[in-house]
Amino acid sequence: MNKMEIEEITCFLKWFEHEIGAEIDNLANKTTIKEYHEHDFNQLLEVLRKNKNKLSIDPSD
Repeated sequence: MNKMEIEEITCFLKWFEHEIGAEIDNLANKTTIKEYHEHDFNQLLEVLRKNKNKLSIDPSD
């Protein structure tokens, strides 16, 4: 991965934390979230559902 890709991922993850109202490091299966670009959306959504009690949003909506 080049520097630009790493920067984009870092910015997205910071934004994502803000949107879900939780720090990724405090969630189960955080590797799947951090490597979101290697997984499909349904996998990411499943991780969010498993962590729904730690989020300020409801991933089922």
